[in-house]
Amino acid sequence: MRVRVFRVRGMRCGGCAEAVETALSSIDGVDRVSVSLESGRVTVVYDPGRVRLVDIVRSVERLGFKVEL
Repeated sequence: MRVRVFRVRGMRCGGCAEAVETALSSIDGVDRVSVSLESGRVTVVYDPGRVRLVDIVRSVERLGFKVEL
């Protein structure tokens, strides 16, 4: 498992944070997701043998947010 923390720009409310958490949690290979609306940080624990970081980032960007690695 690998842990990656990144910043997500554009989350303004609890619904935004929940949407990010739901989208990432649904990806095969993602084990855990923690979203902090206050800091704009997202922590993802994932299996790099099953999912690529680029796919995790794209999933968030499809929601309309900007990811900073």
